[in-house]
Amino acid sequence: GISVSVITQASSESSICFVVPQDQSLLAQRCLNEAFEFERNARLIDEVRMVANIAVLAVVGLGMKGTPGIAARVFSALSRKKINIVAIAQGSSELNISMVLNEADVRAALQELHADFRLEKLRPLPERVEKHVDLVVLGSGQIGRTFVKQMVNQKDFLRQTLGMSASCIAIADRSGPRLNLKGFSSEELMDIVERKARGEKLVSSAQIGTGGTIPSTTPIQVSIRRELFTHAVSKGVVVDVTGDDTFELLMEFIEQKYHVVLANKRPLTVPFEKYTHMLERTRAQNVALRYEATVGAGLPVLDTIAKLQSSGDHVETVLGCLSGTLGYISTQLGAGVPFSKAVREAKQLGYTEPHPADDLSGLDVARKALILARSIGRKINLEQVETTALYPAHLFSSDPEVFMNALGQLDEEMEALVQKGARERLVPRYVARIEKEQIRVGLEMVAESSPLGRLQGTDNQIVIRTRRYDANPLIVTGPGAGAEVTAAGVVNDLVAIAVAHFGV
Repeated sequence: GISVSVITQASSESSICFVVPQDQSLLAQRCLNEAFEFERNARLIDEVRMVANIAVLAVVGLGMKGTPGIAARVFSALSRKKINIVAIAQGSSELNISMVLNEADVRAALQELHADFRLEKLRPLPERVEKHVDLVVLGSGQIGRTFVKQMVNQKDFLRQTLGMSASCIAIADRSGPRLNLKGFSSEELMDIVERKARGEKLVSSAQIGTGGTIPSTTPIQVSIRRELFTHAVSKGVVVDVTGDDTFELLMEFIEQKYHVVLANKRPLTVPFEKYTHMLERTRAQNVALRYEATVGAGLPVLDTIAKLQSSGDHVETVLGCLSGTLGYISTQLGAGVPFSKAVREAKQLGYTEPHPADDLSGLDVARKALILARSIGRKINLEQVETTALYPAHLFSSDPEVFMNALGQLDEEMEALVQKGARERLVPRYVARIEKEQIRVGLEMVAESSPLGRLQGTDNQIVIRTRRYDANPLIVTGPGAGAEVTAAGVVNDLVAIAVAHFGV
């Protein structure tokens, strides 16, 4: 009838140690001496020794499971206070480390561990309704800000039509994250949006480090591990609207059972082995990975392909214009506008990246082509996508203005290409081709009467040829650029996850 709170055995099997209430310790010692009298007389057991005035200190938390270094951090914290550990026990669940200490050391040990793990900062998350989603938004650029505004503006619509509510518990830029585990109010979110639109940082330089430099382990990773992953979020969704290499951070979210929504193409264009590992982990953790907004902004391109495949059809080829920026430049070229002028106009209209070379290199379209190719089962990497830039390498300059002035050297060549094509009723388009033998992106002259030839401005178009849609391919056309349509695609993915996984 004596309760044992902790038990541990050395791997050598030479001793068994356990903890009982002090008021029962003499009884426990007597019972054991009686039970093992023969073994003690035969020297099979040396002694039953009792140590009084000890206590058990337990470190408990869901965030411990699968996280290396927790035990080492605990022991290091105690060693700084010169606290001796009498015995240690850890369960197979990895959710608890129990340590037996001298009773006089418990208060100092407890205070040191609270300070080391910043436990005074932690609060339990408020209880949510059944159809509530907790959002973490990575990125607060134009698309990120637009997504936040759409979520604020559609709050009542989502609640009334789907019975769904969503709270943003974290939003991050490159300086680090802002967290509010109770959820930011609509007013707080709009204030963040306005501050970011003015070019302010979410986290000050003083909070980042000396000189405002970001270390190799970014403030986003450090803060999220320390302050967000220490809470059990049962219905969490991380939305990545950055343009950064966030693969490793997203893998941490997946291991914490967060669903993932991407407008960021980079995590999907990592080497194929890493890409397949990400898909395997999402299946193992039973979380969703949706990325409709990575190709065609708000157009249902990937969803259409997925539905074709789920019905037993097989996609043979895909081709299309996947860049609103290059679509605008191509149609301007076809209308007789000089190439350098068309690029400058696109930049002035806000269609290009801050440096137009990022668009004209074709790399963005190559990433989209790779995502499409992998979605139809092609096992390839980015370097296998044949990519032709719209400018020769020697014209590149890190200064956008110098670069755009240099593009004037290509005006005559581009004009000759367009005029030659016009005689054959062809127009220029920057096309991605995903075929059986190869995948390539580059400027092509296409028939002006073809679907791609009739495409105008920043619209995107994808032509999907399958076994069923062979003679008459399936075509998806619509706005393929702009923060509004891209953010809307992210919202659609979020709603799809809520419907499929949260009972909305």
